[in-house]
Amino acid sequence: MKTNITNQIEVWINDQLDLYNYALQIGDTDWQQHIIETLSHKDDYLQELYNEQENQKLWGLFNEVNQAMLQLLEEIRTQALDREQLEEIRSKLTVLKKRRLAIVQRINTVKVTPSSSSN
Repeated sequence: MKTNITNQIEVWINDQLDLYNYALQIGDTDWQQHIIETLSHKDDYLQELYNEQENQKLWGLFNEVNQAMLQLLEEIRTQALDREQLEEIRSKLTVLKKRRLAIVQRINTVKVTPSSSSN
């Protein structure tokens, strides 16, 4: 996925440079300055892309854990289980709940801001 982010940042920089060249052609110095300012925040944009990627990955993991939990709950609901099987499933559910909580904590630490890619 780093290649994807690399491609995105290259496209973003090229777009900004194209806009700068156009602003230069039409003599709009204010716009040129604005584009230079935008380009000076490239690292912020790059960090935002990484954060968005991490956030998507974490939400994918969250959904996988939820699906696994739902499958176990469905198994409890639909199958005749003995006490040992039920305890095994409950143990798996406990592990999955802890994993899900850890994922939520990680999601909460990843700073994702509204996209500024339109800058």
